[in-house]
Amino acid sequence: MLVRLLSLARRLLKRLGLLPVIKRILYSGDTAQVAKQTTGWRYRLKTLIEQAIFASVTEVHELPKIQSYWADRYLRPLLERRGYESPDDFFLQNLERVFSQSDQRSLRCASIGSGNCDFEVGLCEALSRRGQNDFVIECIDINQLMLDRGKALAAARGVAGHIATVRADFNAWRPSGQYDVVLANMALHHVVNLEDLFDRVKSSLFPWGRFVVFDIIGRNGHMRWPEALEIVREFWRELPSEYRYNRMLATHQEEYENFDCSRAGFEGIRAQDILPLLLERFHFEEFIGFANVIEPFIDRSTGYNFDPAHPWDRALIDRVQARDHQELLSGRIKPTHMLAVLSPEPTDRADYIDTMTPDFCVRQLMQGNGDRFHFDTSDIQGTFTRINKSESKPGYYRRLGRRLLYLLAAWFPGGAAISLPCDGSFPAPRRTGLGVLHHPAPSLSLPPRNGVEVMDDPSARQQWANGGTEALPGQRAALTAAIEPLEQQAAGEVDVSRQGAAIAAHTVVLDVPAQVAHEVGQHGRPALRAQAT
Repeated sequence: MLVRLLSLARRLLKRLGLLPVIKRILYSGDTAQVAKQTTGWRYRLKTLIEQAIFASVTEVHELPKIQSYWADRYLRPLLERRGYESPDDFFLQNLERVFSQSDQRSLRCASIGSGNCDFEVGLCEALSRRGQNDFVIECIDINQLMLDRGKALAAARGVAGHIATVRADFNAWRPSGQYDVVLANMALHHVVNLEDLFDRVKSSLFPWGRFVVFDIIGRNGHMRWPEALEIVREFWRELPSEYRYNRMLATHQEEYENFDCSRAGFEGIRAQDILPLLLERFHFEEFIGFANVIEPFIDRSTGYNFDPAHPWDRALIDRVQARDHQELLSGRIKPTHMLAVLSPEPTDRADYIDTMTPDFCVRQLMQGNGDRFHFDTSDIQGTFTRINKSESKPGYYRRLGRRLLYLLAAWFPGGAAISLPCDGSFPAPRRTGLGVLHHPAPSLSLPPRNGVEVMDDPSARQQWANGGTEALPGQRAALTAAIEPLEQQAAGEVDVSRQGAAIAAHTVVLDVPAQVAHEVGQHGRPALRAQAT
């Protein structure tokens, strides 16, 4: 009942033209950190908002016409290289492939975040036309109103016997048995508890089962990382004034605003963690990564400002796509979308396009050879901004640690390198479940542009095994959280504020190394760990 009331209120606000105002208020708060929780009143409120948003949405996948132009001209040819006509055909063919290998007479599938079930109903119809009739797809969603629409649609299309609806929060979903296939179509970027969900998906699959995914894997909240944001703003400045109107927020953006969509609800809440966590748990059988810079120009916010019937509009999209493709292949930016087939067991099949492997497509912050902690300051430019001391302690220390890295860079502007021995006794990378990656950082090296990367041997990856670390061939660690300069200046003109020196000399900061050393000596690992968020 409450969801219905919120949905009615949302429709009323939209009719009165006030919905964008409410969205701006919701997006303005700094709630991204508390959003990574699955308990408490904030999580329940965000869940209600999410349900209210979609309760009255009958066309979840409705998109601007300019996106159809882009998809037909660029995405379709990319998929055709792998033998697919569309993302829906990607799911269909891989379902059939699993069905042909299954030992079960009656096949079971689960679809995470199915919404109105229109995608699943379409799959049922296509499978039936191809002679597959002994199967059931469990459609899992938290929104009962959407599931009810799905049941009605399945009955109207004559496939009700193949659809079973399950109302559940996928952050706490418990599989009802074993599955041949688990599907996730544009759902994972709404999930907070990715670790638990992926573990349950893996344990619920038969050995021949597959996890088939189409999702968004860019920066959290559908923001742009700095290297992509730079290019987006470069093209944004070419747009006529009327093209710079954000229809979702009802604001004119003279400069492209890199706002966080996850603040109000769960849109892109942990998108950047999806690919690294899948790499940790599954074996990629097929992977297609695509799009980044093009997205802000064809999405719902500004895509409706473009008309594919106008030559200038098409020409701009073509130029943005060409630059996007070039930067993706170079590795300077990483794809924000992926199609993937994942196996719970090792597989001989590994199909990728060009150099776009799953490992290559992770936006890595750190890479290292495992035996030296190396901090090269030559590529860092930046200064400190003030630290908000009113923050909670964990958030305060995280931000303090990040800024200390840049203080070191500012103290050694000439390109000095700091190396510390690393004997390999550190615990392996692990995730907290709250979107924060704890990492011992055996080696740290800064890339030629923004961000921090671990320069890892591509043939080895640190993993936790029997209380220590173990190098496994063909794998490598990946961190996805940003550590970015807060300001940029020309090389050689880096200033260190007096506040920065005071921070570095603060007793809280000076006590950390001693405390870490003590904990390592006593317990083999520090109680305080380096964090990147």
